[in-house]
Amino acid sequence: MQIRTGHALRTACAALLLLDICEASYSCPEYSEIRQPSVSSKMFNISSFGGTWYMVATTEPTMPPFCTCIHNDVQIHELEGWYAYTSHATCEGKIPISVPVKGELSKDPSSPGLLHENFGLFNHTMSSLDPNMIFEAQYNERGEMVLAMTYACLGWLLPVPPIGEPKFSFNVLSRRRNWTTSDLREVVANATKATQGLLDVANVRFADQQTYASCASDITV
Repeated sequence: MQIRTGHALRTACAALLLLDICEASYSCPEYSEIRQPSVSSKMFNISSFGGTWYMVATTEPTMPPFCTCIHNDVQIHELEGWYAYTSHATCEGKIPISVPVKGELSKDPSSPGLLHENFGLFNHTMSSLDPNMIFEAQYNERGEMVLAMTYACLGWLLPVPPIGEPKFSFNVLSRRRNWTTSDLREVVANATKATQGLLDVANVRFADQQTYASCASDITV
């Protein structure tokens, strides 16, 4: 009996080569490359990240563009080493949705903003956790965190590379929702400059004061 291995071997080698190419093209920046002084261990306390945040700018690929007015209710369990939040949105102007997320707090005291998270259903997380980096923050005169910027590396959303492209999630989280689009564009431009262009902010979507006013009745905090 003749065993034909040539075609199968070539197919396997081609698949491995494509996988290597895709791995090489997937570029998640190191936290140290994008981290700003505002989230150093001397300034940043992860407990301050708890509470309600309005997502005023985002490239989140798992949330479709017709879902807006996004706000996250964050709970920090510092002693236990984990956190959770529910991301609320209004889709097509009338359909409310809620997405649960859970994750692990940083185990590195020098990098308290380096988090890892994934979808959390029935109080359990997915088997693998994606890096979610709080790379910049702003504080008010009382030292309270009023703005946070995060960057998550999600990898391939489809299960088998090289189908699709690696995805990233850039987010501007604010304690207030009365922003103008021009001000938000400036915030994103400054973040891009500060991180030397390492962030993928293509197709960023903004949620200004008018956006949140359109669904104010759906937001309860």
